[in-house]
Amino acid sequence: MEGLCKLNLEELDLSGNGFVGSLPTCLNNLTSLRSLDLSENDFRGTIPSSLFSNLKLLEYISLSQNHFEGSIYFGSLFNHSRLEVFDLTSNNKYLKVETENPTWSFPLFQLKILRLSNCTLNWPSRVVPSFLLSQYDLRVVDLSYNNMTGGVPTWLLDNNMKLEYLSFGGNSLTGVLDLPSNSKHSHMLLLDFSSNCIHGELPPFIGSIFPRLEYLNLSGNALQGNIPSSMGDMKQLESLDLSNNNLSGQLPEHMMMGCISLEVLKLSNNSLHDTFPTKWNLTRSNSLMGQIQIGLETSQSWRHLSCLEIIWMVLCQQAFANSMNYAFRPFSQQNWPDPSSLCQYNKHEVLHLESNELTGPIPHVLAEATSLVTLNLRDNKLSSPIPPWISLLSKLRVLLLKGNQLEDSIPLHLCQLKSIGILDLSHNHLSGSIPPCLDNITFGRGVALMDDTFLCMALGRRGMVPQKHIHMKVKSLSLWKWILVLRHP
Repeated sequence: MEGLCKLNLEELDLSGNGFVGSLPTCLNNLTSLRSLDLSENDFRGTIPSSLFSNLKLLEYISLSQNHFEGSIYFGSLFNHSRLEVFDLTSNNKYLKVETENPTWSFPLFQLKILRLSNCTLNWPSRVVPSFLLSQYDLRVVDLSYNNMTGGVPTWLLDNNMKLEYLSFGGNSLTGVLDLPSNSKHSHMLLLDFSSNCIHGELPPFIGSIFPRLEYLNLSGNALQGNIPSSMGDMKQLESLDLSNNNLSGQLPEHMMMGCISLEVLKLSNNSLHDTFPTKWNLTRSNSLMGQIQIGLETSQSWRHLSCLEIIWMVLCQQAFANSMNYAFRPFSQQNWPDPSSLCQYNKHEVLHLESNELTGPIPHVLAEATSLVTLNLRDNKLSSPIPPWISLLSKLRVLLLKGNQLEDSIPLHLCQLKSIGILDLSHNHLSGSIPPCLDNITFGRGVALMDDTFLCMALGRRGMVPQKHIHMKVKSLSLWKWILVLRHP
């Protein structure tokens, strides 16, 4: 690479290669350089502050997705008046980044994009970088997973009216989400303050403040009160995650009818209560009551909804977006859905109804789900024998019926599930002997291992799977291979 340092380059893009080792110090000789992209390599060691001392023309710097260590002083870039993009998302927490300037001077640049994620930022003070107070043209700010403290920096919104992407997820910010009712941020597309310590109520006019928002994640905080009706003003909202808070009340009808673009809705582990919404039915981990109404009006209003997370887990939606159809559905009592109006079960490959209050027999409506690969009915109150039509689900690889009140003997027709790899019938009221024909099922012996992503989808592990840890193919699975569970209660 040192040969490159002898060229009169204005742009150097070495991203996505397999470069290893330390950054060559001769890069400091490229005094005409305007753009430097070394992201997605395997560079290690420190980032010397002197590296950029002569590169005064730099407009774009990307060092993300490497394995740097040591410390870097961000103030060494304060005199780079042309700098607009700085991207340093670390692959580890060993990189320490200090932004605070002891002389209290402010930078000459006006950044448009700042990504400083997954670093050890401003240790030990852990403050939000104060130089951001002088920035007024930001479009993208990602300071997630830095363990920063202090109040919620809503002043960034006030100072940067063209802001489109703001992520402070995975920090330790406190206070309330204070947004003036008369403010309007029509450029904002993504807002993420998940996994912090924010309390208080959601701003009542949040929908009118962010009318073009597509992604909102406020999960893992201590938010209280009702979900504002103004959420329904977010016509372009595709993903809403308010899970793991202390929200109460019921879902506002205006939100249920207004969010016509919604694809992902996560509300689990709150204290939602009162009557069930009449336009849609939601969540398992709350205290909603009343009759569930599912019909044409509902299916039209929520026709884009592809992932409704109402149980304990958030599964690998991104990994399967292009390869699997799936459904997460909350139901109580005997209110099974009408597949012609909403579910179209014949297209689903993964169906989770775990940990609801389902009663009665396993409904025959599921016999139409001929594409099912995973059927998870664990931890309900289902009774009656295991139905014979279940053998029609010839593609089934995972069948989880644990923790119900299923009766009678283990049926012989389960032996017709030739593709089955995981079968869990434990903690039921089954009796009699294990059918000998189950010995003829290979339970996946001699078949390639499932990857971890499929297992996450199949078994429904509790807890969130952060998007940055989701991979399409992960072949490290050595346990939890093909399993038959027939444990006695």
